[in-house]
Amino acid sequence: MLVLFHFFIFCLFFSFLLFSGAMQLPVLTFPNANHTKHAKVQLTFPALHAVTVCSRVQWDTKASHVSTIFSYASPSFINEFQLRGQKDQKGDISLALIVHGHHTAYRTLFENDGMWHHVCVTWQNSNGKWAIFVDGKEGHSGVNVHSLQNIEGNGVFIIGQDQDVLGGNFSDAFSGNISDLNIWSEVLDKKQIEGVESCALIISFFVHFLFLTFSIHSCHSFSIAI
Repeated sequence: MLVLFHFFIFCLFFSFLLFSGAMQLPVLTFPNANHTKHAKVQLTFPALHAVTVCSRVQWDTKASHVSTIFSYASPSFINEFQLRGQKDQKGDISLALIVHGHHTAYRTLFENDGMWHHVCVTWQNSNGKWAIFVDGKEGHSGVNVHSLQNIEGNGVFIIGQDQDVLGGNFSDAFSGNISDLNIWSEVLDKKQIEGVESCALIISFFVHFLFLTFSIHSCHSFSIAI
């Protein structure tokens, strides 16, 4: 597991509360979708030839609009890297990935049951291979998305909103709860994603990356046990 530290960009754990043998992760809550509530990751990003992003999400069962879990915009291209979702015709949640403006097809990946779901996305410039995992299992994948080019560095990473200009002019707001966000500068394999989903890496990452910071704008936070 320690080999992952080599590729690790940051681990966005806001804090950990340990008591009664249970680990609690504070949660970003977006109770009502609007175009102001968001969290911004305070980090300078390098150019990425590969990336994995994982997070726990709890969808607002009443939300019917397109919802952005995260968006990364670069100085020269706004829709550089983004994960978004929406209800399908049956009311379940479908997800799609955007890489440098290339939009994958939506695929229904989990029930709109109000429960927490662990979502990971991976991408690499070799063949433009990408995948979306839900609760440790691969649900959708493909190739030829932004092949042979890197995701540009020095961008802005926003949680809960789509960026229509660099760092602002938000749209397609997320409604629900988001926690336990992690980003690696490498593609994690299925076994590693299963490990992240089961919280196998949390303690080590917390010890080594506690100093990383973020900012929150107009969203509430509270703690729940996971």
